[in-house]
Amino acid sequence: GLTPENESPELRNALRIALFRREVAKDLFERLGESIIPIKASIDPEEDPEVAGKKIREILGMSWLTQVSWNSDYAALNGWREAIEKLGILVFQTGDVQLDEMRATSVPHGPIPIIILNNEDSPLGRIFSLLHEFVHILLTNAGHETSAMEGKKLPEDQKLERISNRVAAAALMPKRQFLTELLEHGQVLQGNEDALRK
Repeated sequence: GLTPENESPELRNALRIALFRREVAKDLFERLGESIIPIKASIDPEEDPEVAGKKIREILGMSWLTQVSWNSDYAALNGWREAIEKLGILVFQTGDVQLDEMRATSVPHGPIPIIILNNEDSPLGRIFSLLHEFVHILLTNAGHETSAMEGKKLPEDQKLERISNRVAAAALMPKRQFLTELLEHGQVLQGNEDALRK
């Protein structure tokens, strides 16, 4: 459920607002006579994080060239957010919730999933959280659910949290491009070139 006992009134309110906005979005779709196309993509928890990360970049149409062309952390946050919103996911930001209570959360169930980011966090922190929550949506699509909030963590939740972190990191920073970038800038010792060939 969305309301474990220990969540703050501010967090409950942020969720309520997000859910209300989703209802408004659904209403708009209906009025315009447009159908909501659910996101079919999914990720299996057993997938290699690098493979899953690559899949996420493909789903989002995110190239390394695009990523390195952004001239600020805010431009990067907007770029990732736009790519996720294009899939029909609503991304909201709240400034009312303490960062130690929530960096981000999601309502992963369709037809229009929701991601809520905490704008008390740095832009880079929000990018990571955005991708982390996107991974949760894709895991939910594959039938693997985590509890909505911190309050009720089941054993599988801990595992899925770790997987979401690894896949988000791999999507943000693909190993091959990252190592290539470092090599080109001469910051990596010769011995590490072997890692690129693997």
